[in-house]
Amino acid sequence: MDSVSNETPSDVISLGPLMSPTAIDTTLYLQARRIIQMTNQFVDDISVRYFQGIHRYLPIISRKRFHDYLIHVGAFPPASFSVLLLSICLVTYHPEILPKNPQRISRESLYITIKLVFTQIQAVFPPTVHLIQAGVLLALYEYAHGKPDDAFLSISGCARMGYATGLHHERPTHLHHYTKEEEMVNTWTGIIVLERLFFCELSARDQPFATNMSTHPQLTASEGDNKNDNMSRFQASKASIEMQGLGYSAQAAWLLDRVLKATKGPNMNTQFDQLDELGSSLQVLLGLLLEQCQDVWGVFCGATAIAIRALFILHWHILSQPAQPFSSELEEWRQKSYDTLDTVSNMVIDINNTHEDIAPHLIDQMPPSCVYITRAALKHIHDSACWKSKSWLWETEKQLNASLDQFSRRWGFETAAIKSATYRI
Repeated sequence: MDSVSNETPSDVISLGPLMSPTAIDTTLYLQARRIIQMTNQFVDDISVRYFQGIHRYLPIISRKRFHDYLIHVGAFPPASFSVLLLSICLVTYHPEILPKNPQRISRESLYITIKLVFTQIQAVFPPTVHLIQAGVLLALYEYAHGKPDDAFLSISGCARMGYATGLHHERPTHLHHYTKEEEMVNTWTGIIVLERLFFCELSARDQPFATNMSTHPQLTASEGDNKNDNMSRFQASKASIEMQGLGYSAQAAWLLDRVLKATKGPNMNTQFDQLDELGSSLQVLLGLLLEQCQDVWGVFCGATAIAIRALFILHWHILSQPAQPFSSELEEWRQKSYDTLDTVSNMVIDINNTHEDIAPHLIDQMPPSCVYITRAALKHIHDSACWKSKSWLWETEKQLNASLDQFSRRWGFETAAIKSATYRI
């Protein structure tokens, strides 16, 4: 448990009801910097940590435009930018790697304060890209903190703000300069990707999406691709390696979206044919991602985790179908699903091997979705009779649980609760 300072972040925030917008901009920026200092950090610290970590797999913020606001704006930045600063402070706050401070603040008090500030600014000002980005990071924190239901509500709210600001409109982008338009496109893409990722872990899945993937300008062309040309839809040609990673995450989320829809189909034979095609596409994408990530740390991990999560959902759905007497075809499907899940679980084990001894300051390059695919692999191992005969099962389970402990220390969720939770299929 974090020891808590006598002064909490909420004590610092004081926005008077009669303040002018300019006064709010000034006051909130100064208070945001003070809260950041209460975490024993400075703005430069959190920005470096963010762009070297979370930005690797979720590049929704332009580094250049972000620093321009800090350096060249010539006045206090707008309140929405200060909220973004606070959200970056929250998602990069890692007490374990900071100098020892007996008065350090708790993650929970920091989160509650920033959530309240976000709500206040949302009520007073019209939505902006910075405010939406702040909301996306808050949602990511909730997901990483083991609260996917809260994260889904938050990301849905970001989508509504995105519609209000026109993030969903198609707009031209340039390959060599991270423009405002590109930042808007990437923020909208991030919302679409995270909404589907969070949906997988909901306690109640009878909720609609706030976004529609079929209208996403970067993905609509994929639906017209030759179905036999599985590689064509996964070619990403972006200016930076981070943009390539986001492009692959969008493709993985698009396939996940189709898997979720296919599992609701009324005709079982048609449904199985669709799932078989989607399973093949996901495996092609995974193969491509594993080739790409050989010499690159973190960038393609988000897309990889989404594709793996989609495969677990797909094959668990097939295995959940009631057995039918004298149905050899269903038994063939079931055996294929068992074999695929064995392969995917081994992939998760290999992924965990790569960051078994990862330094604490590097773990931010691994998306929190790693927690959920690790839990999925543990579920498959526990449910599968053939794994129970493996002599190395105990050591494998110990290793996967150690990985969960790593993420628990980083994000502050209760490991026991995560491990014992009934896993959604």
